[in-house]
Amino acid sequence: MNSGDFDGDLQFQIIDGSSPIPTNHRATIYVPIILICCIIFSSLALSMNWFFMEIEYDFDEPGIDDVKVTLEDDLSERETKFVIDGERNRDVEDNDELENQGYEDTVSQKVTLKVLTIIVLVFTGICALLSIVSFTNFLPLINISSVLLWIILLLVVVEVVFFAVFYNPFAGDIENDDSDTDVECEDEDVEGGGTLNIYGEGSTECTIMGEEATVTVQYNASGGFWFMALQVVLILIAAIFSTAHTRSLSKNQSTTKIHMF
Repeated sequence: MNSGDFDGDLQFQIIDGSSPIPTNHRATIYVPIILICCIIFSSLALSMNWFFMEIEYDFDEPGIDDVKVTLEDDLSERETKFVIDGERNRDVEDNDELENQGYEDTVSQKVTLKVLTIIVLVFTGICALLSIVSFTNFLPLINISSVLLWIILLLVVVEVVFFAVFYNPFAGDIENDDSDTDVECEDEDVEGGGTLNIYGEGSTECTIMGEEATVTVQYNASGGFWFMALQVVLILIAAIFSTAHTRSLSKNQSTTKIHMF
C-alpha cells in the first residue's frame, strides 16, 4: 500500500471551535438583573438624602428652652427642621439659595456628586442593553460591555470615596465670615469621634448670645449614599462575571478543530 491509494479519499473538515457557554459561565444571566437593580439604586440616590445631622443645644439656664436642629442634605436641596419647646419649624432651601448664603463649596460638591450619579445611571443603562444583546455570543458587544462595567465601577468608587472623605455641609465663604459673634464654641475641647462622613458624634461647650450651653452633634450618611455604596459590590460582581464570560468565549472562538476521515 502506498500513498497513492489515498488519493481522493483523504478529506479535511474545519469545524468552528465555538461551543455552548460552559456551565460555570451561565452566571452571566444575572448581569442584566444586577444592572437593572443598579439603575433603580442610582435613580433613588438622585432623590434621596445623602447626609443627616442632628444638633442639640442644651442650655445651662433652666429658663431657656433647649433647641434641636436636624439637617438633611440631598443632591438638590437641604431640609432643616427646628424644634423649640415642642414647636416645630421646617425650612427647605435649594442649591441656589445655599450658594447665596455662602455655602458655594458645599453646592459644588453636591453638583459633582449629582453629575457622577447621572453618568453612572446613563452608563449602567447602556451596559444593561449591551448585556442583554450579548447573549447572542457576539464577542465585540461582550467586550464593550465588560470594559464599560469596569469604567462604571471606577466611577462609583470615586463617587463613594469623594463623599465619605471630602463632603462638607458647611463649606464656603461662610466659614471665613466672622460677622456672627453670638456663638463661640471651644472647638479644641470637642469630645467624641466618627468615621469620615459615614458616622460621627461629638459634644462641646458653647456660649450662645451670652448663655452657656452644651452642644451635641450627631451625623451619618443616609440612604442615597448607601445605595451608591452597594453598587460597588454589585457592579464588581457583574464585571467579574462578564469578563470571565468574555475570556471563555474568546478562547472558544479562537480554537478550531480539524477532522480527518
